[in-house]
Amino acid sequence: MDAVGYRRIDELFRDGHRQRLLSAPPELLKETTRGALERLLNSQLPHQLDWTAADLLRATIGTVLYGVMRPPGNEAEHRGNHPDNPR
Repeated sequence: MDAVGYRRIDELFRDGHRQRLLSAPPELLKETTRGALERLLNSQLPHQLDWTAADLLRATIGTVLYGVMRPPGNEAEHRGNHPDNPR
């Protein structure tokens, strides 16, 4: 992946966080996605699955976003009972 692709992904994460759709900070999402994608691209898995880089990127970002999407209007439920997240 080149820097342009990562910049666009970063913008997606920042916009989602700004709109309060994503529960994790955009910087964390960027690093998680970048690390996962780079590891996948350097492994044998893409070859074994017969997936393209675009397929891997789509699946990786989809997985990351699925894990951090928050339904609108349910803020308290997402914070849970963690001491750093008072209700």
